[in-house]
Amino acid sequence: MGIAIRDWQPSDFERIASLWLAAYKSVALPDAPLRNDAKRVLNEWLSDRFRDRKSLGYIGERDGDFAGFVLGRVGDWESDPPILKRRRVGMIDVVYVLEAHRRSGVATSLVQNVIQRVEARGATALETSFEIVNEPATRLWWGLGFKPWIERAYRPIKPAASKP
Repeated sequence: MGIAIRDWQPSDFERIASLWLAAYKSVALPDAPLRNDAKRVLNEWLSDRFRDRKSLGYIGERDGDFAGFVLGRVGDWESDPPILKRRRVGMIDVVYVLEAHRRSGVATSLVQNVIQRVEARGATALETSFEIVNEPATRLWWGLGFKPWIERAYRPIKPAASKP
């Protein structure tokens, strides 16, 4: 059967939210804990994104089983300050593949599908962000033709002691 890609549906929200939140917990920054109501809020966000015409969502299935998902969007981008001409850009917010289906082509198929879709919507570029220390993710993105553009760095700050 191989890999099949389908549009996401509201019936996928619960699974997407559970997987996304579990993945986040494994990479969370010490000063960025999940909210107590994170699952409810994420499900509401997914519902809003589903209704947004700019959004993209696809489910990857391998041999008939749910294997992963990708979520993104396409929109007109304006720089801040607004010195560059507006352009249409695609953004991939998240790609997630279940452990049992990793290194089988699911992520590549999901991203290639998004590339085709954002190109059909007139985008001139597609962007994403990922943890550079995640070697499988780095191989995926570089292998699909993505190149570094801006590097973001993170440094935790110890809060100043509060005054009495």
